[in-house]
Amino acid sequence: MNVSFRRGATLALVGLVALAGCKGGTGDAGANGSNGSNGATGPTGPTGPTGPTGPIIGSSDNAGLQVNVLGVSGTSPITVHFTLSDSKGFPVDIAGNYSVNTVMTPRFGLAYVTTDSVSGNLSAFNSLTMSGTNPAPTVFNPASAGQGTLTATPGVLGDYTYSFPTTTTAGGAQAVAYTNTSLTHVVWMQVTRQTNLANTDDPAGFTAVNPDYWFIPATGAQVARAREIVKTDNCSKCHRGFKPGEGSVASSTFHGGGRVEATFCNMCHNPARPPSTTNVQTVGGLSIATASVWVHRIHNSENLQIVTTGTMDHGYLATNPMTACTTAAPCTCTLAVPCRPTVFDSIGDVTFPQDIRNCNACHGLAAQGGQSLSNPSQAACGSCHDYVSFTGSASITCTDPVTIDSNTGVPSLCNHIGGQKADGTCTGCHAPSDIQGYHVAVAAPDPNNVYLNSSGSGSTNAAYLAAAGAVPAGAHKVSYDVAWVDTASVTGGLQPVIKFRFLLDSTPTDLQNPSTASEILAGFVGSPSVYFAYAMPQDGVTAPADFNSPTTSGYIRSIWKGIGDAKTSGNVPGTAGPAGTQGANTCSSGTPCTCTKANPCYVLAGTMTGPDASHYYTIQLTNTIIPTSATMLTGGVGYTYSLGGSDTTPQFIANSLPLTETDLAAYPYTANPCTGTGVPAGASCGGTGGLVVPATDVWVAQQGTLARRPIVDNLKCQTCHVALGANPTFHAGQRNDGTSCAFCHNPNRTSNGWQINAKGFIHSLHAARVRYSSFTWQSSEWADVTFPGPLNNCTACHYEPAGYSGHTYDFTGAAAPAKDNKTYTYGMQGTTVCTATAPCTCTTSKPCTLTESDAAAFPNLLQSTVATGTTAFAASASNSPYVTAGTVYGAGFSYTVDFSTATPTTTIADAASTTLVVSPIAGACIGCHDTPVVIDHMQTNGAKVWEPRVGSPRDGVLEQCMICHGPGTIADIAQVHLY
Repeated sequence: MNVSFRRGATLALVGLVALAGCKGGTGDAGANGSNGSNGATGPTGPTGPTGPTGPIIGSSDNAGLQVNVLGVSGTSPITVHFTLSDSKGFPVDIAGNYSVNTVMTPRFGLAYVTTDSVSGNLSAFNSLTMSGTNPAPTVFNPASAGQGTLTATPGVLGDYTYSFPTTTTAGGAQAVAYTNTSLTHVVWMQVTRQTNLANTDDPAGFTAVNPDYWFIPATGAQVARAREIVKTDNCSKCHRGFKPGEGSVASSTFHGGGRVEATFCNMCHNPARPPSTTNVQTVGGLSIATASVWVHRIHNSENLQIVTTGTMDHGYLATNPMTACTTAAPCTCTLAVPCRPTVFDSIGDVTFPQDIRNCNACHGLAAQGGQSLSNPSQAACGSCHDYVSFTGSASITCTDPVTIDSNTGVPSLCNHIGGQKADGTCTGCHAPSDIQGYHVAVAAPDPNNVYLNSSGSGSTNAAYLAAAGAVPAGAHKVSYDVAWVDTASVTGGLQPVIKFRFLLDSTPTDLQNPSTASEILAGFVGSPSVYFAYAMPQDGVTAPADFNSPTTSGYIRSIWKGIGDAKTSGNVPGTAGPAGTQGANTCSSGTPCTCTKANPCYVLAGTMTGPDASHYYTIQLTNTIIPTSATMLTGGVGYTYSLGGSDTTPQFIANSLPLTETDLAAYPYTANPCTGTGVPAGASCGGTGGLVVPATDVWVAQQGTLARRPIVDNLKCQTCHVALGANPTFHAGQRNDGTSCAFCHNPNRTSNGWQINAKGFIHSLHAARVRYSSFTWQSSEWADVTFPGPLNNCTACHYEPAGYSGHTYDFTGAAAPAKDNKTYTYGMQGTTVCTATAPCTCTTSKPCTLTESDAAAFPNLLQSTVATGTTAFAASASNSPYVTAGTVYGAGFSYTVDFSTATPTTTIADAASTTLVVSPIAGACIGCHDTPVVIDHMQTNGAKVWEPRVGSPRDGVLEQCMICHGPGTIADIAQVHLY
């Protein structure tokens, strides 16, 4: 601080008074003189010492964690200098004295990499941080004895230095020293922070980071990351950053949630790591704890070899994946009840939501991801191809395609086709282009399809099925464009109309002439369908918020060709409805036809016009009538997956093959003979082979009407599945749009006593690991579907665009904004109403609000039907535990169209009061939260859970969930699902 001294007349006056005192008495004091002028400013004093930094007040805004490695120095000890800060850049104190967090325990690893002089491939990490009596790669925790020293820099908050140990601890940490200072080295850190002091297991307050610092010790120079075989961003598409969730850091993660960088895994999981127990297997001489082995094996675990003899203590029963084989409870493995090995007890049967051959799922865009092709080895390849013997120990030689064991259903053990070769010589035969060719994600035709097995499935793929977004060399990519959906008035109600076009390799393309061509596109057979869903009054709800109608559709090839769809049961009067034929006979009211599998009828589904100048076609379905009370009519193109049926002759009938390319030599196609009774000229009877590259289903809502509220985002589904329904295969890859699953999986859909409306079965399927009751609809294997991210991360699947009001997962979603340069015929653009005659083009500068059915109006949500049936349930392992075999639950909701009279009639029949339901909000929550005490809580607060539709104690009582779980309440759905 600057100080100014003042001098003036007062000092002079004191001196005069002192002299006068020697000669006489003291007189009265005189008046004070005036102040003198200010003197010159003195020099600036020295700066005082810096005071201590005050405490940082913690809040949610000061959460998060950032680590900045400033450098690595020294040779004995090797030291790491780093700083810690929060999300706002304020320093973070490891001890938690000056920042809000529990005591932090960072860990440190040091390794180097080498480059092969011939192939240019990088080695796995050579770890310098080793520990144990049989030393294994690890990372050191300075809070443990002998594992180095962590020191805070005096007077500088958040600034630290860690020193690696220089002496070896018996049975513990090894001394750390460089072996070659000219090589590229890396320091990896594992640092976690918990800001919830009241609940130290809270995932919402937990942050983990794994910074890496690459450098050359000889020069001290920092360099770019030198090794990245897999990319963390790829892993995060499914694993969501490896962030813990579901209420617990400790119980829902591996490694305590602290290891979140994919490249960091190799720090410990590398060839220097020995097996941790005698039960951990080796592949190609390497412990499966090696990253190149165990990551493959974990993700491919459901396809690994099975064991049919002896006992197993690290695995599960292949026939019942929910039964684990552990050291405490080993399994006896037999041919009838085989076992399948796993990596560790705690991992079990991990499923993979896409084709395992999609190497880019993990390696794509990684800096050295190409090593997945250029660096084959017995260990890496054998981790998936575990049926191949590289030592010649099997009794047969491998074949291409592989030979499947008829008893086990997995590839037979076989010797490597190329014979016994030394590891490291693989590239002599397996060039990168060859390996890439082997791993094209295309599934073979299902051998149980109805064309190959008359008692097989008609709802599967008879063609080769491209998965994981693969488009094999030479194949065409087909897509659809829907211009609009509307209705046409007819006697008795409405019929749906759709305008659409095909795009071949992104180019609008006309269909072939049906009078001269046998198929809609050259080089293809089959076609997609046009498909419609809507809502109608039910249970006293005039305009339900969800689809609840039977879907209606038309197979485009049949309509284009003027050939009816096959009908194998019931009657075809043919008076008021569409034309019907049975062989040479025309079905009419005077001579109705009785349709059978042996003698099917053919009924035209609709009429088709086009193309127009822009290559659009228009189809009006004539095989149905929509009631005028219908709302939310939505139509699209795609969806076909049923192969139809076959008789025992076999004769192929009712065929609706998906659009299948037949001109590719790699995927040969064999047509079925059309020898069935009365098959019309020009009909297709399907065939086996060919290639299906599933086109994404495309739909729009009817012009000028309210659309169904958005719930899930298909792009989010594709982050894990890449292409829905193709390996793992359901609906032959043709029902591939998550947003339109609700077309069929609506509140009236039920099977085996389960709610299989979209929210019910999708939640239940993905929540397998937390459910109290196994979800066994279809198969016990459904109870073992795993979800690779936090289950309370609702936005992993749900639609949640920027600017959206509310949430689609907590019943608060409001109107959806549109800024996408598309034209809409409903909703608002400012104060302008968008209509079919005056559509709005929505842009960022002129956004639209797309009006939807009111998601917040709970009375508009329908109960989910869970049990119907006029005959008794048969006892089955697939049955829901909430239904009783032998009980008659009654008929469900139905809608029928009667064409037997001159004036068609439509009938809506409400479900019987004895059918069982789950109330709307409970129906969403019970997918994950199904313990008895939670069910009791739901019922206590007004919910129905597998109770009669009418007459239960809660009949007429609204669910009271939102009193406590609504926005801003004590247990707000959006808040308790923060992850």
